Amino acid sequence: KNELCINTNCPEKKKLEAQQEQFAEAAGEGKKCPNCEAGKLIIKHGRFGMFLGCDQYPKCKTIVNIPKSQEEKDAQAGIEKKAKEAGAGQPCPKCKEGKMKLRKSARGPFLGCDKYPKCRTVVKIE
Repeated sequence: KNELCINTNCPEKKKLEAQQEQFAEAAGEGKKCPNCEAGKLIIKHGRFGMFLGCDQYPKCKTIVNIPKSQEEKDAQAGIEKKAKEAGAGQPCPKCKEGKMKLRKSARGPFLGCDKYPKCRTVVKIE
C-alpha cells in the first residue's frame, strides 16, 4: 500500500513515526548541538514531520533533518503519482495562467494553482 495515512490513530502512521524515531537516534538525538555546544539535539515535531532541533531554541535555531524511511519514500511516490493523475503540472482549469502544483496541508495533499493567492483553485487528490 503506497498511501500515507493522515489519521493520528492509524497503525501505519504509528509504525512510520517509530521508524523515524529510530532514525533520529541514529542521526544524533541527545548529542551536543554542533553550533552552540550548550544545548542538546532533541526530537521535535513540525509541519512536515519530525526533525532534530537544539533544546536551547530560540537562542539557537539549529535543526537537523531526519532521513526518511523507504516506506515514507514509497508513500510520497504514491502521492506524487496520484497528483499527476489528478492534473499536477497541467494548466489551472480556472485562471488558465497558472499550473496545478502538489501542496500539503494538515488535511492531506491537494493540488493548488501556482498563482495563489491571485487564483485560489484547489483540487482534492483522491
